[in-house]
Amino acid sequence: MLSGKGVRFASALILLGLAGCEDDCSSHSMYRFTCDQIEKANYNLLFYLPDESELSLGQTSGLNNCAAKATDYARTHSVPRHYACCMITDTSSCAEKHL
Repeated sequence: MLSGKGVRFASALILLGLAGCEDDCSSHSMYRFTCDQIEKANYNLLFYLPDESELSLGQTSGLNNCAAKATDYARTHSVPRHYACCMITDTSSCAEKHL
């Protein structure tokens, strides 16, 4: 059995190990997703038109693809690029919005 000092030391090692699992993205992510998870996730693309209405442009795979699809739509329709990429998870169609 560990003494009080041993328990504190073991706890510190565990916390250091967990902190090492984070990357720059997970420290800003509500659900602690890593940069790799954020980039590779599936997204619902929501586009906001100048009249402030919201248009769903469907699903896409990868955050870069989502942004590219929004850019293409804006260019094709000569509207400002105002969009949100909503991360799809098992429990949500918009777990996190990436703008």
